[in-house]
Amino acid sequence: MDAELISAIGSLASVAVAVIAAIVAYYSWRTSQHAANATAVLTEIEKARWHAENRPQFQLEFEGLVMDNRLAACSITLTDSKSLPWVDVVASVRPRVFGRTDTEEDFGPFIWDDTSEHYSDPIDTETFRLYAGGDQTLYMRAASDEEWQRYTYPIRLWLHCTADNGDTWMVPTSRTLVPLQLAESIVTREQIEAQAQTRYEAG
Repeated sequence: MDAELISAIGSLASVAVAVIAAIVAYYSWRTSQHAANATAVLTEIEKARWHAENRPQFQLEFEGLVMDNRLAACSITLTDSKSLPWVDVVASVRPRVFGRTDTEEDFGPFIWDDTSEHYSDPIDTETFRLYAGGDQTLYMRAASDEEWQRYTYPIRLWLHCTADNGDTWMVPTSRTLVPLQLAESIVTREQIEAQAQTRYEAG
């Protein structure tokens, strides 16, 4: 066979091998990209599932104090946190209509009292930490003198929660005021604080 023909055949074979290798490399890259994308999608789905399953659950208690007619004790308990040992919380008074305003009366019958622990402003608290099963008692005052509003309208809060891994939730909660002056025993602010301290020490 002619030497030039043999050389040409060899060159074509080399080109063919190079093309095949390039095609194989391309499809291998495409496969790895699809696998990476699929893994990313599954990771996001798993994160969303974890976030939904670990949404904090709260119990809200709201009691009027007989010794100070304008004050009420608001107790927030972290009742269910799944795998979360604690969450950081900012409690915000929800307005009667959607959208925040600068008028205190637009936020319902009660706002945060400036003598309360973790007070930031009449609408928002400072950040406080709640452990699973733990509670925090805060104090609110009547935003108006209309007595019927205070005992008819529920207190409505947004609980802005942050976990140690950075995940966040905004949990709505509400509860109607229980006027303690209708109870048999006289309950004061000091008694409620002592009860809260007892529950904390017992936990």
